[in-house]
Amino acid sequence: MIIKLLRKIIIYIQKSISVFVLIFCFLFFPAYLLYSSISNFFDNHTDNLRQETILKMNKNLDYLDKYSSNKRYFHFLFSRIAEYAQKADDSTNYLEKNLNNLKEKYKDQLFFIVWNSKGEKIEKLSDKKGYNFVLNKLFKILKEVNTAVKDDSSVKISNFDSVKNNLNLFRNFLGKIFIPENLKYPLSNSLNAGPFLVEPGQGLSSVWFSINDKISFLCFLSDKLLNNYSGLEKITQNLNKDKSEIISGFTISSNVNKPISPFPKSYENDLSIALAKFENAGENYYENERAIVRMSMPQPDIRTFCFLHKTEDKWNINYKKHLWFGILYSTLLALYCLLGFWFLLKRHFFSIKWKLTALFLFANIAPILILSFITKDYIEGKRTSLKNEIVTDLEKNMRDFDAKSNALQEDYSIKLNYIVDEISKKIGSGTIKEPEKIKLESLFDDFNCSNLYVVASDGEFICVKRNEKIINQRLEFISNMGKSVLAYSNNKVYEEKQKDVFSNILNPQNSEFIRLYLKNLRKVNKIVFGDTDWIYYGYFFGDKSIYNNNYTLMLIWNRELFQNLFVKEYYKSLYNNFPTGNFYIKSNISNISYGPEKYIENVNSIF
Repeated sequence: MIIKLLRKIIIYIQKSISVFVLIFCFLFFPAYLLYSSISNFFDNHTDNLRQETILKMNKNLDYLDKYSSNKRYFHFLFSRIAEYAQKADDSTNYLEKNLNNLKEKYKDQLFFIVWNSKGEKIEKLSDKKGYNFVLNKLFKILKEVNTAVKDDSSVKISNFDSVKNNLNLFRNFLGKIFIPENLKYPLSNSLNAGPFLVEPGQGLSSVWFSINDKISFLCFLSDKLLNNYSGLEKITQNLNKDKSEIISGFTISSNVNKPISPFPKSYENDLSIALAKFENAGENYYENERAIVRMSMPQPDIRTFCFLHKTEDKWNINYKKHLWFGILYSTLLALYCLLGFWFLLKRHFFSIKWKLTALFLFANIAPILILSFITKDYIEGKRTSLKNEIVTDLEKNMRDFDAKSNALQEDYSIKLNYIVDEISKKIGSGTIKEPEKIKLESLFDDFNCSNLYVVASDGEFICVKRNEKIINQRLEFISNMGKSVLAYSNNKVYEEKQKDVFSNILNPQNSEFIRLYLKNLRKVNKIVFGDTDWIYYGYFFGDKSIYNNNYTLMLIWNRELFQNLFVKEYYKSLYNNFPTGNFYIKSNISNISYGPEKYIENVNSIF
């Protein structure tokens, strides 16, 4: 009795296992494979769609960033007008139509002076009457500058005899703070390209010009025009004109979460969250189930963005996965029913060979499908892991690059302190004699400086060494600065009346400038002279214990020059680590390149 019961239980278990195997092989496992395949397909499709969207957003952001200020917007606008005017059959007529359109749109904010190919003023297109003598000279000089800058962008305009001889004339016409070197800005392709300032706070205080063979013009622009966002508004309108799913726009720092450009109110909540994350955490990409947002900050007071609202038909992949799974699985079940009908009810039609063949195919196809899915997941994971590893290595190299750049400042500081301390011991509290003066001047070449100054407490220069290829500070400014820092370090009040507004920053009572200078003595560090960033090293000679500092040493490097010094050192080290490698380094600021030879060579830009 017990044996029969055990046999029945064993038979029942065997049948149950057989049924389970059949259900697993023909129902559960195909359902898993089918759902995984559909999920992978739609996930990949969504990832590709996301990448395409991000690429489009990046393209729009680059376009917005390019015209992020009216200064750059009008630079490119005038450049295009000048280019088309050169190509037009009737250049005068073409330019007249465009200039009239601009003056109509920006009333009293743009004034033009136009010259023909001979350098004669075209009266009907010029807003400033008279000044013919000045304008003729101005045209000749601008033409000379235009030719010189095209041949060599580093040329020093203030050295031109024509500029030196007529400087006062142009300052009376353009403005008292007219600086000849600023004439490069309208001719430049750098980030600083655009109109240049000639007279602050006097209405039409910026100038842009284009000198060509057929027709040339000069434009005065108002402060109001350059300080608003009309150009960026125009660009966003053009980007959104094609009714694309991507909405481009911008906000300003006074109200970061409120778009200046037209934007649907129904989407403002998602945009506000994205902009808040960008503002507080620096996250320039934001995505949730409703939207994708990419953001950028081209100017300190401007945030540009591209916004995409996710539509159900494109982005709701869960609905699509379930729908297609239901359709395909239902089709599979229907196929099973059809095959079951023929196999079970029409047995005479199928021989045992047919059944064995079908079972053999299924038994081999199933493992192959399993292996393919496992392999695909492994390859995808490996690719992601490899990409993350490469990105991590690149980020590490960039961090090392930045760290080594800072290390060069530390290295220079240590070397300079050692040399200058030895010189200081010989000078003591006395005066700088010729041997010490020669040693100090040698630092200019030894450390590849842009400028070297030694200033006495009365403002007199003991040493002056300057790289004439680089725009230098005014000697009067440096003299006042040396006098001010020495007076302050000696606990004296520098009460001499300042001659101009630029010298006011040297008064310790009005600015932190001198305190910053004193704080970073004996260190190679950053400082701002006027509106330009420089790298500098400062040192005092005298008896500091009794507040009797007689001289200050200033070594100054142009920021770009200092970066190139580091790049040269870094370039040399690459071949020490990789003797068989070929390396090429290109500066995106200047036209200086290195490589790929195994020695450093300055070559012209190939880009």
